[in-house]
Amino acid sequence: LDVRARPRLRTANGNVYAHVLGGSLDAETVNGAVVGRLLSLDIDACRIATGNGGVALNVPRGLSARIEAETARGRIRCKIPLEAPTPPGAQRLVVSLGSGEAPIELATLNGNILIQYGSNP
Repeated sequence: LDVRARPRLRTANGNVYAHVLGGSLDAETVNGAVVGRLLSLDIDACRIATGNGGVALNVPRGLSARIEAETARGRIRCKIPLEAPTPPGAQRLVVSLGSGEAPIELATLNGNILIQYGSNP
């Protein structure tokens, strides 16, 4: 996706895979995993949610974002080097990358969350 409007990707049962070149992402499923790949630094906002499934987000190095991640019955793993590492078994994480410009929200009720740097295509 490469749009300035805020695209909304929704499904009730199934996985969502989104590669975003710029703009915003809003992706949600009730039952399934959501994988988001931010491919540039030109990201305005990102919201990823699922009820039953995991969330994975790949971000580019140098991204300026404020990430809020939460899971009710899972774990959060952040592979991005942080000043204070993510505690093992964390279920909530709030962290700023750079100056924290783009808001990023990641949520799942029953699943794990993975945040890591991704490679550019």
